[in-house]
Amino acid sequence: MVRLAGTIVLLFAYLPFCGIAYPNAAAIALAPFSRNVGSASAVLGFLQMGIGALASTGVGLLHATSSLTVFIVMAATALIGLAILVANHRRVMVVPAGEA
Repeated sequence: MVRLAGTIVLLFAYLPFCGIAYPNAAAIALAPFSRNVGSASAVLGFLQMGIGALASTGVGLLHATSSLTVFIVMAATALIGLAILVANHRRVMVVPAGEA
């Protein structure tokens, strides 16, 4: 069972990496789009909200009595994201701004 102090330490270790990773990941995800960037950004926001809703539903369905369930869901979503990145890393091509 993870105690309150352990939960706080783990969350404060996790949150700075989110602040570094999320804006850069969004910039990389939107880099291939020279036209319709607004639509691509809207789809990205929709996917982020949808995945967040599914993750919170997963925590609720697991009947969390401790914060361990939250950490399991966070780790699972991170592993799914890593699997998507590894599977698609060769398909992503960044077009320079002047060549679009």
